[in-house]
Amino acid sequence: MGKPIPLEKLEELTQQLPDLSEFVAGKSHMGYTEYKTPTGTALGWSLMNIPEVAAQRFFISKDTEFEGHTHPANEWVIVTKGALQFTIEHDQRSITYVGQCQFLPADCFHSCVALEDTWIIGIAVPSVEGYPHDSRD
Repeated sequence: MGKPIPLEKLEELTQQLPDLSEFVAGKSHMGYTEYKTPTGTALGWSLMNIPEVAAQRFFISKDTEFEGHTHPANEWVIVTKGALQFTIEHDQRSITYVGQCQFLPADCFHSCVALEDTWIIGIAVPSVEGYPHDSRD
């Protein structure tokens, strides 16, 4: 573990973090949301999005990285194909494989990169900005 970061510095850095919605590039007419990052593209399909919970099916191409960010909600990431490497709170690294779930508490600073083409189910409680919506929701 690295040296502790003073609370004042963490608060300053947190205010500069991107929101998940900043990755959203747009929606297609097929009901998916495209997420663009400097390293690749990901696609998300809404499974449910109501104020209490949002769930999406998500494809992340190999080497696509979501840079460090937070969510104001608890999030569960379930890998259904492939593998993701997470960095949590700057230095805790974990790899989540098929059938495993990564829990990210609300306001937890994290990033992830797809180690191969990866499919996940993402669940946020309560719903968060940036998760796709569907006309059925």
